[in-house]
Amino acid sequence: MIFYQYDRKGGQHVVDFTDVLSGRPAFLVGGAPSLKEQNYKLLETRGVVTFAINNVGGLFRPTYMVSCDTPRCFDPKLLLDPTLPKFGWNSFAMEPISDKPLGESIPKYMECPNQFFFDVLRRGKDSRLLQYYKDIPWKNNSLFAAICILRHMGVNKMFLAGSDFGPNKSGEDYSVGAKLDSKEKIWNDMLYKAQVRDLIKLKPVFEEFGLTIVDTSKNTKLSSVYPTCTIEDGVAECLKGLPPEYATSFPHVSQMFPGMADKVVAGQYAVVDEAMALKETLPND
Repeated sequence: MIFYQYDRKGGQHVVDFTDVLSGRPAFLVGGAPSLKEQNYKLLETRGVVTFAINNVGGLFRPTYMVSCDTPRCFDPKLLLDPTLPKFGWNSFAMEPISDKPLGESIPKYMECPNQFFFDVLRRGKDSRLLQYYKDIPWKNNSLFAAICILRHMGVNKMFLAGSDFGPNKSGEDYSVGAKLDSKEKIWNDMLYKAQVRDLIKLKPVFEEFGLTIVDTSKNTKLSSVYPTCTIEDGVAECLKGLPPEYATSFPHVSQMFPGMADKVVAGQYAVVDEAMALKETLPND
């Protein structure tokens, strides 16, 4: 799977994220409104990898963001965040991210910092969904694009969160407060039903490729097929193998380790006269 990145002159560069997460588990986070009823701030714990789908990154600070639509559908505050690596569809790379100026101009999608793009493969059997391709096998939504990207990055266990595949009882559609009209609600309902159907159908495929999916969503529709757990338990599993606390007792970088002084005397390390070095490198007044 190949990703593209654009420089400020419009030049395209190839980037490969293969196995950068080296077998670590990760959370794949959708925007279900019920996410606000859970302890979602735990997802910001250092060491927990989170992949935010679309605008849910406005609710908490994710590790990555993925989206598959025109950039005008997404919050510019997320798209312009230089600390957030983002994956988007290359077809939209040249589009403006807004219909109105943001400051002095309207940036193009390709100009967003830390932004990477993928192309999609519009054909292929579901049984080959997680095989290595240079493009993402396309199943018409961001969820499956995110699953393919995460697996490509080396994740073999994914915790779904915020994936209720429907509004809550109050009629809210998203945790970030976006409002949908009646036609958009109908479209979403059709899409959600297709996603649930495909997730159930694809479980044997995921297992064949060594991928485990666990659902932490509050109103899960997958419990008859996939195991479930709480966000707390999922976070705890993501933190396994990591130090529980920050270490505080490191040697200072200038400390002489045992035997180092002898090596300096023997000429194995250069001894620099700092005053002379500064005199030679700084310009004369």
